[in-house]
Order: sequence, then C-alpha cells, then structure tokens
Amino acid sequence: MKEIFEIFDLSPNEIKVYEALLQIKKGTKTPIVNKSGVLSSKVYEVLDRLIKKGLVASFVENKVKNYVPVHPSNIKSLFDDKITEIKNQKEEF
Repeated sequence: MKEIFEIFDLSPNEIKVYEALLQIKKGTKTPIVNKSGVLSSKVYEVLDRLIKKGLVASFVENKVKNYVPVHPSNIKSLFDDKITEIKNQKEEF
C-alpha cells in the first residue's frame, strides 16, 4: 500500500500515521505516536496535512480531540485528482 500513497506525494510520516490510524481505528495523539513511531512534535502537523488531503477526520469527544482514518475507498478521489493533474501537465507540455 505504501507505493500507492507515494504516488499521491504522501510523506513517509503521513504514511506511517495513516497506517497507524487504520490499525487503531480511532485515537488521540499519544496512541498515534506510539503506533506510528512518528515524533510527538510532528504528529499534529502530519495529521493536519492528512485532514487536508481527505484521509483523516477529527472530532472532539469528552473535550479531547480524536482522529479517525477516512476509509481507504477515499483513495479513488485521490486517483481522480492525480489524473486531472497529469492531464493538465500534459496539456501545458
């Protein structure tokens, strides 16, 4: 699966965090850090990028922010975006 994510320009840390969330299903910062191995100081930044890319969602539960992975089927929309980007580059060329 990592090769697929690299096509979409996901960084190694983004891949680690997303895969960790797929395994734990829902988590706060600490379980995500523990499962992914990504530095604690970087996890929020990585999560924010994944949210912008449509791979992670967040919600507040008991005044604590939790993160969940968006289902991998969302990858289809990433493929569509990548195809559009490549078509645009082809036209510019």
